[in-house]
Formats: sequence, structure tokens, C-alpha cells
Amino acid sequence: MEYDGISAPFYYEDGIKECVHLLKFSGKEFLARNLSEAMAESVKEDFRGIEFDFICFVPFSKMNKITRKYNPSQLLAEHLSKDLKIPINPVLLKLFENENQRNLNMTERTGNVFGVYDIEEGIDVRGKTILLVDDVKTTGATLNNCAAILKIRGAKKVYCVT
Repeated sequence: MEYDGISAPFYYEDGIKECVHLLKFSGKEFLARNLSEAMAESVKEDFRGIEFDFICFVPFSKMNKITRKYNPSQLLAEHLSKDLKIPINPVLLKLFENENQRNLNMTERTGNVFGVYDIEEGIDVRGKTILLVDDVKTTGATLNNCAAILKIRGAKKVYCVT
């Protein structure tokens, strides 16, 4: 794995799975507040003593920006930024449309996100310790790809929370 650690307050099953689905697909934005509170506690415990330079999140594609009202990962990151008092910096960019990860099996997911993400032009992540936010981790392919590009561009450490 390209990231240096991962924290998640819940397993993606039962009521939490339903909650995340409501956040992602049913317009229940308010759920991000409760989920992010648990994520913040998880980060404080699992990454105790780590000084983060900023929080970033897995970006949406241009098509998702059009078809969906909001990016759940961004909402979670915005709440985490307030809870943890760490600035948010939307450094990642999704370069092109790809198949939705939830439609693929575990083997297909890694190849599906290869080369999909990059850093926004003019942003310097060299030497930074970054907290990367996503709504769900299943295989870790998306987080791994995002962490890889952050490190290729010079980030010192990338930790993830979902």
C-alpha cells in the first residue's frame, strides 16, 4: 500500500453501510456530520501525535459533479477539517471518467483507477503530511492510487480515513 496508515471508525456493514448509501445516493447530506464526528475520534486515536499539514479528499469526476449534488468525501473532509482544526486543501484532480468502482470485482478495481488521479496544477505537496478522506474503503484501490500520486509529487506521508 502506498499510504502510511488508515483509520476507520466502523466496518462497512449493516447500519453503517445503509447510512453511507443514504449519504452517497439519497441526498442525505446531514449524515456526513455524524459520520465525520466518529471519523475525527478515530483519527485522534489512531494517528495520535501526527501533525497533518492539510486534509484532502478523493475528488469527483466532472460527470459526477453534474449528476450528483455533492461529493460525500468532500463533505466528510470539510467536517473533519473543522473538528480536527486542520485546513482542507482540495489538491487532487480526477483526470477522466472511469467505470464506477462499485460495479467491479476486486481484481478489476485496481486497474480501473490506475492513472485516473493527479494533483491540481500549481499545488506543491512536497514534504507534506496529508490526511486523505474517502467515504468507503473496500479494496483500497482508490486510496492507494491517490496516495501514490501524492507521494510521486513529493508528499512525505499520506494517512487515510474512511
